[in-house]
Amino acid sequence: MMTTMITTITRLALGLCLILHQSAALATHVLTGSAGYICKETIHHILESRPSDLVVGLCRSNRVQSEAEYWRKFSEDRVSIQDINEANYPDKFTLYLIASNFSPGSEKAKAIENVESVLSAISSVSPRSCQGVVLLSSMAAVRGPGQAPGPAGVFTSEDWNSVSELREGDFAQSYQYSKTAQEKAFASACDAAGLSRCSICPSLVLGPLRSPTQYGTSLRMIQSWYTGEKVCESRLLVDVRDVATALIKAGDEVRRGGARSRYIVSNARRRSGSEIVSVLNSLGGRGVE
Repeated sequence: MMTTMITTITRLALGLCLILHQSAALATHVLTGSAGYICKETIHHILESRPSDLVVGLCRSNRVQSEAEYWRKFSEDRVSIQDINEANYPDKFTLYLIASNFSPGSEKAKAIENVESVLSAISSVSPRSCQGVVLLSSMAAVRGPGQAPGPAGVFTSEDWNSVSELREGDFAQSYQYSKTAQEKAFASACDAAGLSRCSICPSLVLGPLRSPTQYGTSLRMIQSWYTGEKVCESRLLVDVRDVATALIKAGDEVRRGGARSRYIVSNARRRSGSEIVSVLNSLGGRGVE
């Protein structure tokens, strides 16, 4: 009888350990911009590396149906796609602010929209349910054109772009200003709301596409280099798969609570225009230096 009781207690203990392990492993990731290049790669990484986790992808209303159909091919029950303007947040989740709308034309209005969209997202969640917020920022928020690094001779996550200005008709300057203003507003809003936060600052993102209909600022730039529409420039580069991994790890960090962190994700050495042209033209491009 004593043996039976010990066996029963042991099984109960093992069962409770399993339940606790599953509860600890299970996370729900809510990501904005689910139709975009980096966000789509991040969702794929979550599905492939976190088999217990759930995903809520937020996108514009006109993309909800096509995105839902896309993700059904990979998971019947782990991905939910919602209209970003009608988001229904789960009880516990990590929020990833990945969506960003910035293209040539109406630069001032888009810069303001990018800041306001982040502030709106943060104001719509509660620290009781939101376990932390991750922002996809940019190296553009770390340094601007011609800006010299600090005493160490290199840029670090402590540095901020202090030279870019918001100029109508100047896409590059306005984009860099927008990313800087957005990240600073993000940090202030999270801190005021008591939300754990982390910013990821990648350089120019490239890598394989998951879908032929994907879009993004970096993809448009690379396409313009490939076609010869624009001259290839020297750039710091990073693989989209590394950015996805960094975003997921940032989510792990903010869920632990109290995070106020910022990370640069990039190759350490700039690639010259000639190196980029060589690769693009080997693939049939018409790149020029």
